[in-house]
Parts: sequence; structure tokens; C-alpha cells
Amino acid sequence: MSFQITTGKRTIIGEDALETGAPYIRMMGKKALIVTGKIITKTGLADKLSGKLAELGISSVLFNDIPNEPDDVMINECTKMFKEKDCDFIIGFGGGSPLDTAKAAAAMSVLPGIPADYVGKEMTGNFPPLVLIPTTAGTGSEATKFFVVTDSKTNTKMLLKGDALLPDLAIIDYTYSLTAPQSITASTGMDALTHAVEAYTSKKADPVTDLYALDAVKRIFHSLPRCYENGSDREARKDMSFAAYEAGFCINNSCSRSVHVKKSRSGY
Repeated sequence: MSFQITTGKRTIIGEDALETGAPYIRMMGKKALIVTGKIITKTGLADKLSGKLAELGISSVLFNDIPNEPDDVMINECTKMFKEKDCDFIIGFGGGSPLDTAKAAAAMSVLPGIPADYVGKEMTGNFPPLVLIPTTAGTGSEATKFFVVTDSKTNTKMLLKGDALLPDLAIIDYTYSLTAPQSITASTGMDALTHAVEAYTSKKADPVTDLYALDAVKRIFHSLPRCYENGSDREARKDMSFAAYEAGFCINNSCSRSVHVKKSRSGY
């Protein structure tokens, strides 16, 4: 029996990931919409990112009006800013909510209608370039073709999908997670563990996802307690960032179960 592996175009992992990825970001355009959360903005990380873009000759605008759970109204506002500011590409920078919002805005900047129109359908199109930079180790959104959004009219969470939602570039630098508080560290870490278990127990699992899922579980059991006790434990943070990516890779190529859509997404 054959199986298929689907991933984003390029993933760079490590402390210098943004520096290594700079040449690829430079090719994406002259103006970026940075989609992030208010906490990331307060920590100064958003300013550091915009500063790096400026060094590359890229201007940027910031959209950080993101709650813990993105809804279709907020996505509409984000998409509107992308168009009105004449941006060329989108950078999702933060936890699951900013990364999901970046995916949604990229798709809805091209597609007609509203997100609810695409439930149960494959979202396809010539979407603007997308860069995803996680600051938490949990959601694995940087490795998946999914995003979760709430329908504001029905207050229902919707899971939307499409291979075109995979990022052109994923930047995974564990140092961005060093300032994450214990509550975020714990909740996102358990998110990653859930993803790995979901994928491993899925009927659509294959030898590659099994390999990644088991490795993710081992890393999480070893490193999550250390991250929780000491957020400055760099080796543990590094381990968790890779485990979260592995788990995201797994659910992208295997399957998530009903519990997946019910979990909270971090706006951190």
C-alpha cells in the first residue's frame, strides 16, 4: 500500500533560523503584513522582526488584534488590511491563533465569499506567499494545511483545509518561546502531545508519521516538565519546538480526531 507525505515548501529550524531564511523572505516581496498577538508585540519580538525585515529592504505593517480564538470577523479585518496596505506577503508570528489567522487571510485575500463557504471543501488558489514563525511549542500550525476559525453567527468552530495553506517558509526558532509563561507552556505542550497521540492512533497513520509521532511523545515527556519548571532551559525548549513540529507534521499527513477542533488555540 502506498502513502503520500505532504509538507510546506521549506522549513528552517534552529537559533539562527530567521537569518538563514532571510534570502528566501527577500524573494517574497517588498511589503509584509505581520500577523501576531498583543503579547508578542509587548515583548518586543514583533519590533525585532520588523527591524530584520527593514534590513532586508522590506517594509511591514502590523495586525495584532487577535484574541485567543480567531473568528471570521477578525479574519475579514486582517484580509482588509492586507489589501488596503498593498502588502505582497503575510508573516504569521506567534501561537496557533496568529498562524491560523495568517493562513486564513492569505486564502481569503484571493477567494470569494466567507470562510464558512469552504467548510468541507479544499481551499485552493494562487495565495500570496506565506511565512509562519511559531513562538510557542504546541499547535504545529507551521506544519499543517489546516486552520480553525469561529463562525461569529453560529459561534461554531470550523476546521478548514487545503494544501495551498501550507507555508512557503516555516521558521522554527526555540528562543522565541523562552518568554512563554508556564500556563502557555503547559497548554501548548499538551496540545503537541495530543496531536502526536491522535496521529499515531489514526487509521491513516503510516510508517513515517508513526516514527515522528513516537519521537514527539518521547521528547515531550522528557522536556515539557523541564520547560514548565524552568522556562529558560534552552535544551528543553529546543526539544519542545522540534516535538511540536513533528506532531504537526503527523496530523498533516495522518489525521486528527474530533478532540482536535475542540482545543483552544493560543493567541500568544
